[in-house]
Amino acid sequence: MIKLTDLLWAAGHWYRRNKINISRVDFSGFEITPLIRRELSSTSALNGALRGLLNYRFVMRLSQIECNVVKAIDWFENQGIDRGWSAGFRRFLPKATTMGYQGFSSSAISTKPTTAEQRAGVIPQTIAVMGSAFIKPLREFCPDLDITVAPAFRFKWVWEYNASYKKQNKNPIILIALPGEVRICRKVLELVSEASKEMTEIEYRIKTHPRAPLSSIFLKDDSWKKWAVNASRSLKEEFSDATLIIGAEFSTVGMEAVSIGLPTIFVVPQGGVSGLMPEGVPDTMWSIATDVDSLVQLVPKFVEMSNHDSNILKLAGEARSYMFEPVTNQTAIKFITA
Repeated sequence: MIKLTDLLWAAGHWYRRNKINISRVDFSGFEITPLIRRELSSTSALNGALRGLLNYRFVMRLSQIECNVVKAIDWFENQGIDRGWSAGFRRFLPKATTMGYQGFSSSAISTKPTTAEQRAGVIPQTIAVMGSAFIKPLREFCPDLDITVAPAFRFKWVWEYNASYKKQNKNPIILIALPGEVRICRKVLELVSEASKEMTEIEYRIKTHPRAPLSSIFLKDDSWKKWAVNASRSLKEEFSDATLIIGAEFSTVGMEAVSIGLPTIFVVPQGGVSGLMPEGVPDTMWSIATDVDSLVQLVPKFVEMSNHDSNILKLAGEARSYMFEPVTNQTAIKFITA
């Protein structure tokens, strides 16, 4: 449906942006005009802008063939590509209901719509989140944002997992679940490696993210093999053996672990990180370690909880219901048709 003229029009953004007159802009008491001008001139943002403009033209072409669009659902990260989509429907197919689905957890403020974006009509009419835990954070910059709870499709497995069965291990097993950022992986593993020298009775397994394999983290250094092994199975299979989880920022693994009854320690060497767990999830089953000493102190506590706390499944069930809406025929149909 996209035509050559649409591609040329989108490419013209490179020149049109230089003619945009930016007056003073204040946000939360700070002037951000220089940031906006820098973003407009940034080549790194150009790809997202072009894709957003093509989405805008796609909806225009859709309206020209008199397609009866009742509802449009967008995987919504509040990026340029999403804004083009929403703006297109607002202008060319205004009768269609628009919904943005956030099937993820993110502490990045860029994923949270602002009142200014709402006024401009570049966000969907309704945002669907994967659990009630994410409603309040999403309204941080747009208090009257229309939000609904939708099925947590990516995390359906946490409702199917048999948390009542736990394999008894001779020694505690710590699963180190890493994010996709190599720099963070190295810092986490460096800290855990030092702590392992004081906790020699524990088996350590490293579960990497597809974007950051062990070869990219350690390069040619194989010293990690002296204290850990590579966890090559699926995350669900590794969870079935684990006693507790070590997580990091920019990952939902900790949320998944807590929701099935696995205590989690977030290793954050630099400290000061928010959004590791949604507000309202009790810190009974999770905590933060910023250095070797705090990690060494926390591990025995959570190993004991994992092995002997009879209340852990109740806590996990409450956290699971709060963070991950079940995926059923009823919730899926409601998501599509409501």
